[in-house]
This record gives sequence, structure tokens and C-alpha cells, in this order.
Amino acid sequence: MAVAKRGPGDWAARRLATLPAKTVWHEFTPMAVSHKAINLGQGFPNFCPEEFVSTAAAAVMTDKNPFFQQYARAPGHLDLVDQLQKRYSSLLGRAIGPENIQVTNGTTQALNITFLSLVDPGDEVVLIEPYFDLYPHDVTLAGGMCKYVSLQPKGTTANEWTLDVAALRAACTKGKTKMIVLNTPMNVPGKVWTRTELLEIASVAEEFDCLVVSDEVYDRLVYPGDAATPVQHIPFASLPGMWDRTITMASCGKTFTVTGWKIGWMVAPPELTLALGKVAAHQTFSVATPLQIAAARAFAEAETNGYYDRFVAAYLKRRDTLCDVLAKAGLPPLVPQGSFFVLADISRVDPKHYMGPGGDPEEGAQADVGRDWRFCRWLTREIGVCAIPTTAFVRPESRATFDRYARFAFCKTEDEIRAAGQRLLKLQAYMRPEA
Repeated sequence: MAVAKRGPGDWAARRLATLPAKTVWHEFTPMAVSHKAINLGQGFPNFCPEEFVSTAAAAVMTDKNPFFQQYARAPGHLDLVDQLQKRYSSLLGRAIGPENIQVTNGTTQALNITFLSLVDPGDEVVLIEPYFDLYPHDVTLAGGMCKYVSLQPKGTTANEWTLDVAALRAACTKGKTKMIVLNTPMNVPGKVWTRTELLEIASVAEEFDCLVVSDEVYDRLVYPGDAATPVQHIPFASLPGMWDRTITMASCGKTFTVTGWKIGWMVAPPELTLALGKVAAHQTFSVATPLQIAAARAFAEAETNGYYDRFVAAYLKRRDTLCDVLAKAGLPPLVPQGSFFVLADISRVDPKHYMGPGGDPEEGAQADVGRDWRFCRWLTREIGVCAIPTTAFVRPESRATFDRYARFAFCKTEDEIRAAGQRLLKLQAYMRPEA
């Protein structure tokens, strides 16, 4: 009996049907280039790292030690592991050893490894909206099921957005919920979770006997509050009883302005790193050796040269500059306490300008999108500034809650932020009559 031939679209694994054909990044970054827009969308810095960081990389690349250019040990080069041990022993208030660390190809791989290692088909994973857009796709590729709970938008600062703990508890299922995914500081909206909030999440994790994946990639980028409302990053694994059920992940990309290095890591109890390491060893086996060594040297030098204070101060200035230009343009900003993104309220702009052809998709782009998506398309084409729609970070059912916001990145030079501000002033001609 003849076997039917597969067609051109029949070769991909069925599980890939859970992934979108194009991501928000496939659409907006090329659009910004095509329309010569100032790109305040994707979160990559457009300036160089400090000299001590690039000098460290150059020194490793030109060193005569041949092993600096060869495979590192699978869990991570010992130079970097040693630096991470010191840092997390201090942060978590416990002795961290090599057995607690797995170096990865950025936090992107850390997430993928975590879900592949620990999620079985049918396991539930709870995501807090807005979430980093990779989370749900990694979960479904591993065979897991996503459950969702949304932050409640309000106020003029990111930390005013709150989580309904009763809703988090309702999203969990005894015997089925495998993990809760936490991002602190948050990519969107820039919220830094308080100790009280984290303890509430910890109580739910204990009640439902689940793990917590704590994505802390912006842990060094926290902006000081005031005496009444101090802001501090608190590692989730440092909370009472949470070490045994937490996987902490971060990277050096945001901290040292080297997102292309893709040096990340996970810190967890050995019974978890053993599982994580099994998948890591069969994915990349090893992460770029010279960049691991360079990252280790950068971490060591940053401890004594005042880098972290300069780093936060420079980003605080950029944050305030962007918030100022957004306010002047008629897009009230939601001031972040962490990360390098600002959400801006687009409600004052008359939708008649962007809900028509200007907000329509270009060829091959997504058609079923919220108003923020159409606004960002129009903003890129007509105003010459690229931002990212906030509904790229929520499920379709939650669009109505979040589609009044667009996300702007301030990991750019101050000159570029100001230039974007001049273009954004053109929005004043497009405001609703009542505004």
C-alpha cells in the first residue's frame, strides 16, 4: 500500500503548533529599521560596557593559556562559579557550593532547561501577568499547562500594581501545580516585589507544595525609593523555608551591558541542579569559556571599583529623562522601581489615528492584536519611535486590562532618548479632543 507523501508543512513536530509564527520581536525590530524609527522597543543597550569589562574579555581572548579557548566544565567554569558562590552565599545567607550552580547560555536557556527538566506533561505552571514572553511557550513545549493570574494595574508607579493573593491561590491546583514563575524586579511593569508580597507568594508555594522559578535578571537594577517607601531587591530563595523549593536565575548581560555574551546561571539545591544539569549537558554541554572567565573577572573588579553605584545612577538618570519626555508628549509614564523599561499610558491619543490603516499589520505580521499593538505600529511608522505593546506579555483574554500601555526601553543613550522625545512631541497633534 502506498504511503502518502508529506507536504512541505508536514515535517515540523506537532508541539510547535503552540508557538506563534512570528514573535513581537520579529515584527517590531525590523519595522523600526525599515521606517528609520528610534528603537525604544527591544531591550538591548546601544552603548558599550565600561572599559574594565571589555578589557577583561580582550585579556582572556589574547591569553596564551590554550584552555581558555576550549570547553569549560559542563556546570560552569570554576572562575565564574567561584564568583557566583561568593555572591549568592552573601545574598541568601547560606553556604553556596559548586553543586548549587549551573551556568547556562543566558537566562533564555536557563528557563528552557528548567521547564524541560522539571515539568511533566499535564503539570501546571502558574504565570503572573504581565510575564516575559518566553515563559508560556517554554512551558507548553515541555508539555505543561499554563495557569494565569494578573497584576492589578493602578497608580503612577510600578510598585502600586498589586497581586490578588486569593486569585493566585485559586490558580493553583493541589497535586497538579508544579511551579510558580516569579520575575523580580519585573521586566513589565518594572515592579520590585516587597518582602510582604513575596512572603504571601511563599505561603501559597508551601500550601500547594510547588517550586518557585525566580527570574532575577534585573537584580542589580533597582532604583532607590524614599524613607517612607524604600525599594530593595529581595532574593526569593532568601525567604524562610524557600531555599529548598526555589530555582534562582540571572545573567551578566543586563548588569554589564553585554547582552550578547549570553552568560547566565541557575542557583538551587543540589537535587534540583542535578536534574537541570542533565538537560544542560545534552543541550549545549558547555557555555562560552572565554566569556565565562571574563564575566568572573568583571564581577571581581566590580566589587571594588564602585561600578554598581555608577550603573544604577546612570540608569536612574535615563529613567527620569524618558519619564519626562513621555509626560511632555502626553503619554503619562508608570515610573518603574526596577529594570530598564517604562510603561506609558496611551489613552489620551485619539484611536482614530492608529486603529485605521496606520495600525494595520505589515505583510506576515499578526492581525489579531490589541489597540496597544496597533498604536505601536502607527507610532513606529508615523512618529518614528518604536515601542513594544504590553499585550505581547499577556494572554489574549487579558488584553482589555493591559492594552492602554506601551513599553518603552531606556537602555539607550541619553541623546537618543531625548531625540525620541522630540519626535514624540508630535503626538500632541493627535490627542483626543477632550484631552
